Amino acid sequence: MRVKITFAKGVSDKKSKDKEKDSVPIHHQRHLSSLFHELMKGETQDSFCFSSLKGTSKVMGGQIVFLSTKVTVVISAPTQDFVEGILRKVFEKNEIKIDNFSMIPKAYQLISEPKFKTENRYICLSPVVISPSTHEEPQNVLDPASQEFSDLVFDSLMTRMEDAGYTDEQLNQYAQFEITPDPGYMKKIGNSPKKYARTYKNDKNENMTGYLFPFIIHAHAEIHKFIWQRGIGLFTTEGYGFLDTVPETPPATDFITP
Repeated sequence: MRVKITFAKGVSDKKSKDKEKDSVPIHHQRHLSSLFHELMKGETQDSFCFSSLKGTSKVMGGQIVFLSTKVTVVISAPTQDFVEGILRKVFEKNEIKIDNFSMIPKAYQLISEPKFKTENRYICLSPVVISPSTHEEPQNVLDPASQEFSDLVFDSLMTRMEDAGYTDEQLNQYAQFEITPDPGYMKKIGNSPKKYARTYKNDKNENMTGYLFPFIIHAHAEIHKFIWQRGIGLFTTEGYGFLDTVPETPPATDFITP
């Protein structure tokens, strides 16, 4: 189940600097992670995932400054009860703070699950992490078009699916897997690692490399469903690897009116 929550910007602390009152750190996933895990403390946990905060914005001094009056975050989990539990906890609050940024829960919208095919296009709503974290600064940025990159994503998926209760017989049916970066996007950015890979922090303040770029995944439909519900890669319950599907562009003939 997937849901988008809309927040109105709250009234900020007058002592805060102007740029702080409408902003969050660029790397704010761990702030969201702390919020959601605290809200669900004592509740039965599930393998949920969530996006970054989204809204009309600009980047200034390491902060995302929101220009819009509303921001959104999308949450997903395999069970309806867990998502509904998060919604109840969120809307019990009159105000929620992320660093110096104040938000007021206003509304939510259920998002229908798409019909998955063998090949689907995705965009990243939060960074994808495929290698373990470290206290050292991550240096190894992999080429997204390499077999190693695809293999690491696949290995993490198989491990997580096994932990989720999928049998060996089921997993053997999902052996066909390939992730391919969007060729148009990679050409546009000149295949520069600085454009698609950056250093992020997990909940333990450890460094890790996160990737942000559109890509295509060729896999069994059940894998696509798993990714949609639980995210992809590592640290998904901390808000990394949250994806959205990209609808196909209808053929030109579909726009012709008889």
